[in-house]
Amino acid sequence: MDNKWLLPLVLVVAVASGVLAVLLSSNSLPFKLNQNTKNTPVLSPSPIPQKSVGTAKLLLVPQTLAVDIGSITTADIQMDAQSEEVSAVDIRLSFDPKVVSIKEISPGDFFAGATELDKQIDNKNGNAVYILGTLQARANSGSVATIKLKGIGKGESKIELKESRATSINKDGNVIVEVISGTIKVKEQ
Repeated sequence: MDNKWLLPLVLVVAVASGVLAVLLSSNSLPFKLNQNTKNTPVLSPSPIPQKSVGTAKLLLVPQTLAVDIGSITTADIQMDAQSEEVSAVDIRLSFDPKVVSIKEISPGDFFAGATELDKQIDNKNGNAVYILGTLQARANSGSVATIKLKGIGKGESKIELKESRATSINKDGNVIVEVISGTIKVKEQ
């Protein structure tokens, strides 16, 4: 390996490890181990206290979506950081799996060179986890992530972001003070 890449690679690994450690440092982890019928550990989301120490907002844009059964639509998860220097985001999505599924989650343009730390899409139970962070904290507004949603069955589903949180380089704890979720209506073609 060329020596000019060694230091940046070590820095990325160190920051990713640090961001993950901060996100998981609370007494209540963002997941718990459950036992299924085959006695194999299974990760499932557990509630995360949402006491905010900041002023940032996280919202689904657009807040109202419509799609035909079998078709795909796209939405952004936007961060309005206000004055917070956001360095990592832990996005928790929940939805009705009988109405909609998530086909893909990808980084938006909010972070430059974001590192995906975790991506779990569970369309069977209607939830997803997407964690990403960066060396270059941002205090602006922009798309943290883009999600592709597919209409599965006729009806309406909330796309909830309630348990999501973000970290700042200047504060210890969740800097999201407000979360604005959305809805998707799926109709027959």
